[in-house]
Amino acid sequence: VFYLSDVVKTPKDDVKVIDRFGYWFNGLGFTHDRRKHLFRLDLTRGKSHRLTKGELGVSGFAVSHSGTKVAYFASTDDLKPYISDVFVLDTRSGRSTKLTQSSMEVTALAWSPDDSEMALIGDDLPAGFASHETVWALAAKGGPPRRIDKTDRNKGNGLNSDVRAGAHGPH
Repeated sequence: VFYLSDVVKTPKDDVKVIDRFGYWFNGLGFTHDRRKHLFRLDLTRGKSHRLTKGELGVSGFAVSHSGTKVAYFASTDDLKPYISDVFVLDTRSGRSTKLTQSSMEVTALAWSPDDSEMALIGDDLPAGFASHETVWALAAKGGPPRRIDKTDRNKGNGLNSDVRAGAHGPH
């Protein structure tokens, strides 16, 4: 079983030393001491093992059909947390390989039936934050992602947290 969980730096005392400032995260409180990482739980032994390391925040993952690889997307730049890179982790060696070039927002991924490619939902921000999410293909060995849909409609939720207000005017 694979899952995502926060990894929290344990403070040495009660003083908060803030060495990174996540100003993009409305209402989450202090996030300077945590990053989300990928873990695997061995059900037969009841032990969990952290699979990703480093200064990154993993947002999503997909296990290959063969079970030998896990693709995941993660933010590596605290000043641009909306940019994600796609990595492939070899479950035997534990080695991760970065496949993309820090130029896209990725929100979902899935393996092709033969594990040779991945489908991504994301965008390369052609219209900045107003860009539509589209479908992309990425070779499992790397290379530039290829946009494979030609629609001008978003593939994800089109609303954000600023539109939760009630209707104005008479009801």
